[in-house]
Amino acid sequence: MKKLIIIIIFLVSILSLSGCLNKSTTVQKKHEYINFKSDVLQLVNSSVDVKEENNVIYKVEANLRFKNIYSERINVTYTVNFCDKDDNKLYGRSFTIENMPAGYVESYGNNFVFSEDNVNNFDHININVIDYEIVK
Repeated sequence: MKKLIIIIIFLVSILSLSGCLNKSTTVQKKHEYINFKSDVLQLVNSSVDVKEENNVIYKVEANLRFKNIYSERINVTYTVNFCDKDDNKLYGRSFTIENMPAGYVESYGNNFVFSEDNVNNFDHININVIDYEIVK
């Protein structure tokens, strides 16, 4: 029995060193990839999954959840830009949250996926509030 276990461990070790096993990885780091500052929103929860295969990024998935830290109900528009190490925008979109009460925390995260041809150049995400208005 001991010989069988030793042989299995040996075979798994050899296979992992030979590259025969899948080299796909996912790196999830909370807030590490995100640049965000705002006077009206707070990033209360985030995750960024960088999916790689053979050290090549093929997809980045971000999940972001915000809180209204402004003292009144607001409509807010923000951008999510996936950038390279020189802060050049690789991919981005704008989003609006309407009628967000003061102190409100989103109950679920907003999902963003970047898988364009230039995704391997990904380095970080810039989130910018570009406009907000008070809702009366």
